[in-house]
Amino acid sequence: MTTVNLQLEVAGISLVNPLVAARNKIGFLTSITPDPILKTAFLVGTGLPLTSVVFDNDITQNYNKNNIKTKRNSQKQDCIVIATVGGAITSDAVSGDTDTRYVSLVGSTVGIDANIKGGVSLDSYKLNQARKNYLKGLSGGGTIYDNTNIFLYTNKNSQMHANEKTAWASDATFIESAAGGDAGANDPTAFPSDFAARGPLDTAKAIIISDDPFFRSSRAELIQQVNAWLSRDATRFVVYPSQMYGSPVLASSTGGLQAPRPGQSILYGPDLIAAYQLLGTLARCCYENPTVSPGFVTAAPLIVAL
Repeated sequence: MTTVNLQLEVAGISLVNPLVAARNKIGFLTSITPDPILKTAFLVGTGLPLTSVVFDNDITQNYNKNNIKTKRNSQKQDCIVIATVGGAITSDAVSGDTDTRYVSLVGSTVGIDANIKGGVSLDSYKLNQARKNYLKGLSGGGTIYDNTNIFLYTNKNSQMHANEKTAWASDATFIESAAGGDAGANDPTAFPSDFAARGPLDTAKAIIISDDPFFRSSRAELIQQVNAWLSRDATRFVVYPSQMYGSPVLASSTGGLQAPRPGQSILYGPDLIAAYQLLGTLARCCYENPTVSPGFVTAAPLIVAL
């Protein structure tokens, strides 16, 4: 029998299939429902067949660390490396676990557990100031966009929420979404109350949508309500936090496709497809070499005015 040794060069690291008999897979652990295209990008990044990657299919929309730990323990039976996505709630849930190697997709590397060997940082809330400055440079029907009328729309259930509020300028306004309920529960049917006429965002001229994983996973319902808010004032703008918001997506509540309103919508954030593919490659690096620590790569933001 002839043994074929496949190698792949990534950033100077030689990857060789170890053919481990047990715990020979890569796990994909998440707190939200991931888009199929992102799961595919991750799989492509690993360079492994689908049978070698264990995807997390037990999805809830609740940010519950204990539930994530239970799923982590189940994946560990087969996986020597696990990639965490879906916010800091997921990377925090694997902290302290030293018998498995981890890589993570995170909004910030602040406070990351040392056992997480690397991953991709989206600089989620760190980019909010740059997004706000971009809005301040716009002109809409004579409207001046400033700290008094640019609102940050956030999810209080998000693990990054406290840091996001701290980083947001004290003289600016933020709104905590009604979709983030008690005990970590997230409910997209609460979006309409946030964006209703005479609702909490009624006085805003521009809003920045937090790069909260739940917001992204429920973006069809969110975009639908934002579009209704935009339609009531032609001088309003919205900034979405990643390029994933740019493509039409099916809303489960209406069955119709939802896309950002042209002329009033801006995408300011990273290409998540590329980020997930890179995360898969870093997971493969750790899979091939138990001692490697590839570190974190920051995803570069893109700006697209629709």
